[in-house]
Amino acid sequence: MKTEKKNSARLFLAVFPDDTVKSILDKETALLQKKYTLPGLKWTAPAQRHLTLKFLGDVTPGEKERLIQRLDALCPRLGRPRLSPKAYAFFPNRRRARVFYLGLEEDAALSALAREIEVCAGESVPGASSAPFRPHITLARMGRRFSGYAALTPLSRETARPWRQDVDSFMLVESRLSASGAKYTPVHTFFLPETK
Repeated sequence: MKTEKKNSARLFLAVFPDDTVKSILDKETALLQKKYTLPGLKWTAPAQRHLTLKFLGDVTPGEKERLIQRLDALCPRLGRPRLSPKAYAFFPNRRRARVFYLGLEEDAALSALAREIEVCAGESVPGASSAPFRPHITLARMGRRFSGYAALTPLSRETARPWRQDVDSFMLVESRLSASGAKYTPVHTFFLPETK
C-alpha cells in the first residue's frame, strides 16, 4: 500500500476548449489584459484553460484504473453537454478575489455528467475532493501581492462574447506542480456518444 501511495499522481477530470473556443478565449483575454494592466494579476496560459469537472487530488495507480474503467462503462449512457459563457466573476468574491473566471451555463447534460462523475469518483477514489460543481474556466489568479481590488469593479462588468461548444469528450489529466507553474499531461480520454 505504501508503494501505491508513493506512486500516486495529482489528477483531475476536465473539458478543454475546442479550437474555435480557444481562439475566442485567446482574443477576449488579450483584450482584457490590454485594458486591465493590474500588477499581481497572473493570466492563465492558453493551454491550461479548461473546465474542471472534478478535482481528484492524489490518486494511486489502482484508484486511477478503477476510475477509468467505471467512467468508460458509464460514458455510453450519457449525453453531450453544450458549453456556453454566462458571465465573468471572481472567487470567492470581488473584494477578496483570488481567481478571475468565466462562468459557464449549466445545461442538463452537464449537470448529469458532473453528478455521475461525482458518484464514480466517490466509489473509485475515496480521498477525492467533494467541492460543489460550479462550471467555469479560470482566466487569471491574483498573486499574493495583488492590490488592484478597486480596479476589479469595471472588469466584473465586462460582457463575455457568445460562443458554444458541444462536448464530445473529456479527459483525465495529471497536474505536476513546479516553480514555473502547473504542467498538464493527458492520461485518458473519455468519449461521449452522439446525441440522438
